[in-house]
Amino acid sequence: MKLTKEDFEKLDYISSGTFGSVWHNKEIAFKKYHKTIKAHGVSGYEVIKNPCLKENQIKFHLMKHYNNKLKYTDLIIDKLYIDNQFAGVCYPYYEGDILESIIFKPIFEKVEISKQLIRNAKELTNHNIYPLDYKLNNIIYTLHGKIQIIDLDDKLTKIKLIKNSHSFNQSLVSLSKTIFHFLQPNTILYDRDVLHSLTYFRTIEQLEQKKIIKYHDLYQYINTLSNHINFILVPYYEINQHSINTIKNLIKQQDIKIILTIPENTLSSHEILNIISSISHHGIETYDVITINNSILKPHLFQYNATSYLELNHQKILYKKQ
Repeated sequence: MKLTKEDFEKLDYISSGTFGSVWHNKEIAFKKYHKTIKAHGVSGYEVIKNPCLKENQIKFHLMKHYNNKLKYTDLIIDKLYIDNQFAGVCYPYYEGDILESIIFKPIFEKVEISKQLIRNAKELTNHNIYPLDYKLNNIIYTLHGKIQIIDLDDKLTKIKLIKNSHSFNQSLVSLSKTIFHFLQPNTILYDRDVLHSLTYFRTIEQLEQKKIIKYHDLYQYINTLSNHINFILVPYYEINQHSINTIKNLIKQQDIKIILTIPENTLSSHEILNIISSISHHGIETYDVITINNSILKPHLFQYNATSYLELNHQKILYKKQ
């Protein structure tokens, strides 16, 4: 598609990413590539010319070839020229929400969204298309309840004529981390300046122990989240010998998981880990940690498929229904 600079400036801005900025006219999304990008080099990050600005004729040909075979993902990607110079790509505009903006939907809704995402991703890899950079803001949940995977034009998506096991595994690792983040958004622990939940870290550890990931592993993980669980909410300042004995008795009586609650900006990640470690020495495993104000606890509890909650408060057990 050819536009003048004046035509392009009339478009509505959506967002900006690593390789380009996206604009739209309510029907078509236009991704204009940045002239330069930051790349990780030997001595740290350095500014280089954007590799996407070099037209990859083979990749565009393959996308056109595979688009006719795909049911769930659009690869209708056209080249974008501004004032007769190659500037980016354009593709259908999808009205809806990126997954990042709906991260606090109830868990049962997110489970169904995740299953749809896995189905779409599986279709891509079945056709030798391997996205290596899945992100919550690269996936759209449309107003019609459909998942659309976007940003498949840049260098972080590999498109092959034959299957590639290395790219397949890289793609599933990226997809898995995105799904785990979507399903476990309660953030408490730092990892390279990014906040993640305790259950996220544990799931990633289990993932990294596997040499090969399969779609079956993701479906199995999601199905475990569909099981109803009883939880006990334990404020960190209520941890003492008496409460630990009470919790142990409750665990013996019924299948129950522990969620540690900590007011925002109270403890560092290191201090939180020390509390978790202290509790584990008594034979009690912490399922997750929520660092929020109790007045806004309910939206965070939607992240767990719970039938009921018990709240430990001043050494008394209070029954709470969801």
